[in-house]
Amino acid sequence: MRENTTIFIGNATEPELRFTPSGVALCKFALSLYEGKNEDGTYKDSSWVDIIVWQEMAERVAESVKKGDRIGVLGRIKQNRWENENGEKRSKLECVADEVMISLKWDNATSQKAPRSDGGTRPAPKAATPSADPFGPDEAPF
Repeated sequence: MRENTTIFIGNATEPELRFTPSGVALCKFALSLYEGKNEDGTYKDSSWVDIIVWQEMAERVAESVKKGDRIGVLGRIKQNRWENENGEKRSKLECVADEVMISLKWDNATSQKAPRSDGGTRPAPKAATPSADPFGPDEAPF
């Protein structure tokens, strides 16, 4: 296991599936990291972490995960840097997933492979390792 490996468990937002211009699948969603309740019974503020999933696993996550599902993610933290339209530098931390697990304790979820809606006319994805960013600077899907 590499040094920059972390595990998050939380409730998912609705996954968003996109494809790079070269046909590589990318799925983004966030996890709510539940903090519990205060002494008066009200809920504490939750933290949120953005999750990035690539390639075939991205398509499976988009098909299998629903908003509110309890999800475990094993992955690495990556700093995403960009400039906004005013030229100001921005950054945020994200988790690039190596594994995504659906908790069966709270749900009877099943994993399904998402069919391609275009009948397979997208170009075949370039080979890349699951945790690598499989596109260059000109192919950012977001």
